[in-house]
Amino acid sequence: SLTLQMFRSDDKGATWTPLETPKIPALLHRHWILPVGAQTVNVAVEALPPWYLPYLAGQRPPPGIPATPNEGMWYYRSDDKGLTWSTPLQIDPNVNFAGQGNMVVSPDGKFLAVLRYEEKQSPRDAPTDEKGHWYLVTSEDSGATWKRKDAFDLTSELAAALPTTAIDANGTIYSVWSQERNGTSTMMIAITKDRGASWSP
Repeated sequence: SLTLQMFRSDDKGATWTPLETPKIPALLHRHWILPVGAQTVNVAVEALPPWYLPYLAGQRPPPGIPATPNEGMWYYRSDDKGLTWSTPLQIDPNVNFAGQGNMVVSPDGKFLAVLRYEEKQSPRDAPTDEKGHWYLVTSEDSGATWKRKDAFDLTSELAAALPTTAIDANGTIYSVWSQERNGTSTMMIAITKDRGASWSP
């Protein structure tokens, strides 16, 4: 879609109110919406480059395409149930065609993270989804600033494009994904207890 429309219900889904949300001028997909408490709503959304639609139709991307300034992952938040929003902030310039996890947030709303994936080839090439690299994009200050933390390598073909990430009350992050080995899809899990500084095997 070219726009993201959000709605809010204050009566357990009986009625819904449309919300005005910030506009990011790009092709959007994989919108993650996470509430914290009674007022705050966190949003992360992926902005794809203009040539992605022809790629979906089976055309190879033309060589040497320069990156567009608005592609990659964006974040914004509301602290009044969606009435007003922060200015969208680009938190990762990489385009994730596959392997983008959902956003997670700590119970106090201060720590946020998204598991991301990149290939060792040029990011402008069509993805092969094999032998790439996982990393976290994290914020320690309720989304005001973000940084990248490298995680671990993908050692065989990615079998599912949407890994699942969860965080518990102690701040431990669990990442689960599927990768194919010798024709068999295998579920994998990795855990970090220090917010992405180190990971379990």
